[in-house]
Amino acid sequence: MSDEQSDRSPMLDYASPSLDRPAKPCVKQARPTALDLVVVVLLIGVLVGLLMPSMTSRRPANSVRCMSNLRQLGVALNIYARENRSSYPDSLEQLVSVLSPKALSGVLICPGTADTRAAGATTQQWQYDLTSPGLREHYASSTTRPVLHLSYVYVGSGLKMTPGTTSRKVLAYEPLSNHGGRFVHVLFADGHVEQFKAVEASKLISELDYGHNLPRVEKVK
Repeated sequence: MSDEQSDRSPMLDYASPSLDRPAKPCVKQARPTALDLVVVVLLIGVLVGLLMPSMTSRRPANSVRCMSNLRQLGVALNIYARENRSSYPDSLEQLVSVLSPKALSGVLICPGTADTRAAGATTQQWQYDLTSPGLREHYASSTTRPVLHLSYVYVGSGLKMTPGTTSRKVLAYEPLSNHGGRFVHVLFADGHVEQFKAVEASKLISELDYGHNLPRVEKVK
């Protein structure tokens, strides 16, 4: 090897990253929890409830918002069931394990009524206040009722998520009094909500009262 070759400086590769540069830490992203999903769904439901009245002229705003509330309630009930061996809660008060009392209070009020939200400094106080004025079951077939903190009748106690029947099982419905006796909205176990006119609604409520939770009511067109 010649002296000229031995004195030649080594070539530096400036395009290569420096080995002395500290590597960026790898941050593991947390997976969204069931509560995160519920909050997102509730926010979407609120937006839909605000936008739909301007997008449709066939249904009044209160009806659209009421159906949106029931859909959100259906999401919370099905999340609860998936986390509790496919069993729905015995009462709506138990949904505080999925939703906060503040969020749940708004979902449980039909905008077509004069009902007010339940309140309480603690979860226990809120649960008591939710049903203390009375239950919707007492006014399911009546066109008059007092002001309550719960606008819907829950009938999901004892039910399980069963493939093949969830589209006709009822989880909740509203009394005829909610919309002046003209119609009611019904929440089914698969999460969809239907509107029934007064005559067919009375038949559906009657079947539920007799314990038949696969109503055989044909909608009037």
